[in-house]
Amino acid sequence: MKVNNRSFVFRLKLHKDLAGVKAGKEALFVYGPGGERIIAGVKKLEKDTGLKAVAMMNNGGGHHIFLELWYSSFPDMKIWVTPTRVPTTGNAQNLMKKYKGRWELVDNTTVPYHANQLFEYFGSGDDLQVDIVIFDQLYQYEDKSSVEKGCWKDHNDKVKTFSTMEFLNLFGTLTAEPSGSLDETIFFHKASKTIMTGHHLEFNFIPNGSKPHPKLVGEGFFFKYVFPMLVSKAGRYISNVGNTIQRIRDFKVHAEQWQEVLKWDFEYAVGHHDNPTVAGPTTDKTIM
Repeated sequence: MKVNNRSFVFRLKLHKDLAGVKAGKEALFVYGPGGERIIAGVKKLEKDTGLKAVAMMNNGGGHHIFLELWYSSFPDMKIWVTPTRVPTTGNAQNLMKKYKGRWELVDNTTVPYHANQLFEYFGSGDDLQVDIVIFDQLYQYEDKSSVEKGCWKDHNDKVKTFSTMEFLNLFGTLTAEPSGSLDETIFFHKASKTIMTGHHLEFNFIPNGSKPHPKLVGEGFFFKYVFPMLVSKAGRYISNVGNTIQRIRDFKVHAEQWQEVLKWDFEYAVGHHDNPTVAGPTTDKTIM
């Protein structure tokens, strides 16, 4: 199964021994669990750099589909799971049992809204290399409801196809009365002054004249031509802040979480689900 779930890999200095690598040494950290192609890419990076991939963090409540592939492909890797929505999914319930000794939730209470594990292993304060804010006040549809209606439950599911009306009905039904909680994340890489954002702040960019890869679009006129125009117009950025309306559980807490993001010194932003293009000036280049 192939979906546009981005993964980011960082070369970081360890502040504490991890997965057989001593403190003070460099290692690879992965943000976002992509599928088989991403795992193959990380293994190639290990070979090319001579560095070990020691830890991975999933990037939000919906990003659990490929988690088992990471457990099985990297036996020594620390895997930190966002604590709000993922543990409620059927996939996670199975993984908790199968990988009981390795299952670890992100600690976002020691330092509210942040992942304490990142500070523990990769530094904080003046030594900060990476950071994350977990937004847990957004509503989302329940995992059980989405699976019952045909959405993926884990990486073994096959890609499903829907007609235009089936898709619109599914989307409308699931988003009409969301009752579950969703944890979306914003990740910060200090050295590059870059943030990686989720559904609550995601910038989509389609270059003028670009055409979607045939394997990345659905069949039929609606998905090839109409739907992309509704989601994002070519040649300009569209932010999900203005493009998506989500219910918020506690506005005060949600605002506090945004204040944590604004403390970072960042200049660039990329998204977890951006169209596979080079963000920036109009270009026909793509990155897959």
